[in-house]
Amino acid sequence: MVQQNKRQTETSDAEALRGHVALKGFFNICHEWGCSQEEMTQMLGGISRSTLSKYQKLPYIKLSRDTLERISYIMGDLQVTESNVPDGGARQSPSSAANQ
Repeated sequence: MVQQNKRQTETSDAEALRGHVALKGFFNICHEWGCSQEEMTQMLGGISRSTLSKYQKLPYIKLSRDTLERISYIMGDLQVTESNVPDGGARQSPSSAANQ
């Protein structure tokens, strides 16, 4: 029983760390892209502003699978953008690039 509780705690700790790292990466990308709060809430699935504010504090929190998947897509977009932009090119969000 004690070992099972320890395993659950370790899993919970790992999930909370994963959430923290994902949010940190997400907000760094959003900062680079100059995203508004509205854009950030939409990219995270239409979350409320209060949830966004909570996430901006970079808590160690277990995120839903949907939220982690959305962040992973955004990180993938960044990799594609960086590979297609010449060195020294200005980074921009996919939505602002599409509007040009």
